[in-house]
Amino acid sequence: MGVRASPICFGCDKDDETTIHVLMDCPLATQIWIRLVPSNQISNFFLLLIVGTGSSRISIINCMVFRIKNGAQFLWWLAGRYG
Repeated sequence: MGVRASPICFGCDKDDETTIHVLMDCPLATQIWIRLVPSNQISNFFLLLIVGTGSSRISIINCMVFRIKNGAQFLWWLAGRYG
């Protein structure tokens, strides 16, 4: 498998594959966030993404990724301890 030369997003095959697009604007990213963000927080999460711009949007995503990563690490630790 070689390196992709196309700037088009692999997830939606429509828009340019920018960082913002891949993390927030791509329909595939939206479906992933819907599965990862708690259902009682999803509307606020997307509202912040719409209202925020540039670095503030990235800060929101970094915060969510950090929370998800820590949660996954904790679950992995629990599985090893009690599994």
